[in-house]
Parts: sequence; structure tokens; C-alpha cells
Amino acid sequence: MSIYLINFTALLSLHLLFHKYRNLKFENLVWILIIFLLSIFVGFRNEIGGDWTHYEKFYYKITNFTFNEILTSSLVYIYINKIAHYLEIQIFGVNFICAIIFMSSLSTFLNQTDNKWLALAISFPIIILILGMGFTRQGLAFSFSLFLIKALEEKKLFRSFIFIILSILTHKSAIFISSFLIFIYFWYHKKYFYILLSTLIPIFFAYLFWNYYNHYIYFYAGLGQHMFSYGSLPRSLLILFVAILFIIYKKKFNNMSEYQVFIYSSFSWMIIFLFPFSIISSIFADRLLLYLYPLKLAFVSFANLKDKSLKFVIFLTISAYVFYLVLWLAFGINAKQWVPYKFIGF
Repeated sequence: MSIYLINFTALLSLHLLFHKYRNLKFENLVWILIIFLLSIFVGFRNEIGGDWTHYEKFYYKITNFTFNEILTSSLVYIYINKIAHYLEIQIFGVNFICAIIFMSSLSTFLNQTDNKWLALAISFPIIILILGMGFTRQGLAFSFSLFLIKALEEKKLFRSFIFIILSILTHKSAIFISSFLIFIYFWYHKKYFYILLSTLIPIFFAYLFWNYYNHYIYFYAGLGQHMFSYGSLPRSLLILFVAILFIIYKKKFNNMSEYQVFIYSSFSWMIIFLFPFSIISSIFADRLLLYLYPLKLAFVSFANLKDKSLKFVIFLTISAYVFYLVLWLAFGINAKQWVPYKFIGF
């Protein structure tokens, strides 16, 4: 438990250090080092994470996959496993490759923002621990969605479509965030014809993976529901809190472009819409809400901390996530799959 709190505290301390003593060259070197160390921390964990056994079995079954299974499964994750199998670096190699992509996406998303250390710290309790170290495939899809957000901000459409395909072919639930982001982009730029054209992407993948989506809806949102995620509600409450705060304070985010304010406002309203489902369809809502966590990163990283009211709500947000982390590590039903942390070889 202590190693997680140490990581979180270290990131907060680096925020305080570089916020007070600005040295961009030194800060950039430390940033690269920390991103690499976190990649090792995530990638070389041993038997840590809620789905560890599932992913380990997946690795050993990879050589027996048929062409049809590969085509209709998580294509990107399968080929990462195949690379690891070829190089004989085992499940740890798979996790490290995924961790490098995952932490690189966080670095790319946050690197040019004023409060990147603070945003990296607030990403630790859920984004890094739950997504990066628990739901590895969805974490990888989340990474591609972060790259997608940046590509759309820079109006690089060809690159955007590559990230859409990579995210969906990593975890099929990513069709939600990919479709949402491309719709918001074309809506903002008033390219209504392209909105119509872009609907072909989710239609194509929905047809290709229809059996999966039908199964997913039936067992996680329909009559076949038989599981409840106890972690869903507190996670949903926390991101709902951020969504409401962003709507209230969005006019204070002067260092955001109009497009960024528009997209994160859209994220906020989508979170508010999805929140009630975390009560009646906990797993379904939880998995979709995880894709909207870039709002939390943007909210913290772009906040003007010279504004006293905004500084106070950021303090409240950080405090809420610290409280969640301590509470989850101490009493979480599934926390035992993360505690104690074990590193490869130890």
C-alpha cells in the first residue's frame, strides 16, 4: 500500500518543486525520467491487477488463435502478445510494451500544460492504477483515445483515423469514445456532411463485431446483468464532481482554445448523462466513463492556479482523489489484487 502513496506523494512534490523553481530544461529531463520509471512500475509488475490471470492465460493461448479469432478479437493487443511471444519476453514484455504506449500517451497529452505534474499525480489513483495496471486492454485503447484527442486538436485527420482504428481494434468499447470525439470535432467545425460520412465508421465496426456488442449489452446493460461493480459508484461520483466543476468554471480556462472548451464541456455533459447508469448498470457505465477521464486531466492541467477560487476547487479535487486512493487501498474489495505491490523477480 505504501508504495502507491509514495508514488502519489512524489508526483505532488514534483509539482510543488517545479511550480516554485522553474527550470524548463531540468524539468523536461525529470519528466522523461519519471514517465520511464512509471512505465517500468506499470510494465514490470508481477501478479498485480484485477485481470492478471486472464491476461496471463491469453498470452499462453496466443499461438493457438485462428485467423478468424484474431480478426474478430483485440487485434492490436493480440499482435503485442505475438511480438512478446516471438521475443520470449513473456507477459511482462506484453505489459511493458503496453505501459510504454500508455505512459507516452499521458506524457503527450500533458507535457505542454502548466500543471502537468499535478495532472499526472491525479491520474495515478484511477487512470494509472485501474486502467494501466488492471484493465490493460482498455488502458491501451484509452491511450489511443488520448492520442486521438491531440490529433483532432491539431486538425490532423489522417492521423486521427489511424488512432480511431487502433483504439477500436484494441478494445471494442472504444467505438464509444472514437465516435463521440469525431462527431464533436465535425460538429464544432460545422462540417455536417462529414458527420454523416463519419457515422460509417461505427456502423462498420458495429457490424463487424456485432456478436460482441450484443453480448456486452445483454450481460452488462440488459436482462442478463448478474454482476455489480462496487468501485463504479465512487469513481463515477468523482468524475461527476469534476464535470460539474468544469461547467461552472469553464470561463476561467483562458489558456484553453475555444475548441478545447467545447470538447471538454461536451465530455462534462456526457458524464452527467451517463452517471445514473452507474447505479443501474454499474459495469457498463464504468467502462464508458473511463474513456471520459481526459476531462479530469484537462481540468487540472489547464487550471489557472493564480485564480484563488479555481485553486481552491483544484485543492478539493486533489483531496477527494487522495481520500479515494487511501480508502480504496485500505478497504476496496478488489484492492487485494494490487496490494502488496510485487515487482518481477521479487
